Amino acid sequence: MDGPPGDADGRVSVPLDAVPDPSLRYEVREDGPVVTHTNRAFDATFGQPQAGTPLRECLNEEPVGLDADVASGICSALAETGTVDVTSQSSAEGALRLRAVDSADSNDDEGLLTLAAVESDAENSIGVENIATVVSHDLRNPLDVAKAHLRAARERGDAEHFDRVDEAHDRMERIIEDVLTLARGDGTITPSEPVALDDVARDAWSTVDTNDASLGVSSDLPTVEADQSRLQRLFENLFRNAMEHGSTGPRATESNEESPAGSSLAVRVGTTADGGFFVADDGVGIPEGDRHRVFEPGYSSSDRGAGLGLTIVERIAEAHGWAVSIPAASDGGARFEFHTNSTE
Repeated sequence: MDGPPGDADGRVSVPLDAVPDPSLRYEVREDGPVVTHTNRAFDATFGQPQAGTPLRECLNEEPVGLDADVASGICSALAETGTVDVTSQSSAEGALRLRAVDSADSNDDEGLLTLAAVESDAENSIGVENIATVVSHDLRNPLDVAKAHLRAARERGDAEHFDRVDEAHDRMERIIEDVLTLARGDGTITPSEPVALDDVARDAWSTVDTNDASLGVSSDLPTVEADQSRLQRLFENLFRNAMEHGSTGPRATESNEESPAGSSLAVRVGTTADGGFFVADDGVGIPEGDRHRVFEPGYSSSDRGAGLGLTIVERIAEAHGWAVSIPAASDGGARFEFHTNSTE
């Protein structure tokens, strides 16, 4: 399905089959990018798709096998900006770097996408490089909200709209902070001081918009060796996740902890049997089939988040040498357990 070489503005383009990596040409149409041509390297690696196949379908389905959210993000970025440089996991070829290449024989609605295999020692950077596509989409939503309310405030003079603008700005700031946290690399954390988990949890709670939710903190929480600011960030992201995803559902209690009466969300921080700690809520919980995906960059079951918060939670935990798990919650809600050697 190789296409003929062409030229634009006097430039000579490279024939598609001269590109060594698996590559395809795409055209942006009303419903999104579609595949128009592939090179021999692509056909040999992934098989030959039919001309006109939606690019999202080509990237998401076997044998390329990218995550559906990643494939959608790539297509959105190509349609909106024509630029992509993302590394993500393929079910067939391991880690792939997908990069939109400027092509001399293409117009604004056409482009060239390469899918190059990534060496195994570069796979640790997948999450960081992938988030650019996620953020390009998720920042746009609160930005559009802020613009709409600002326009309404100017037209109607209603001060309530300024509150919505402020909320949208807060959300954008959190997304930016999450991106910076990943980009800076929490793998460099060196725990240096004993930190009281109960104090850090309460400090984190005070920084999150929790509405009428309640926090219960066990009295027997251990003291851990940790970077206090990063540990607070871990709690903040868990609390925000509970507010965004666990806002409704049955109440649940534990015999050794008090939960206020009422139907508002209850969040608990307690001690695990092995001396670690957990953060749990009594909201809707996490479906069993999704538990293995919640730490992936960009994964979110809500349109209120960028899908980076729990990725950061996992990175911070791993940087401290802790393991994090999501066990089945018999009493409903979501529960995150952190397994660490504590010091009293």
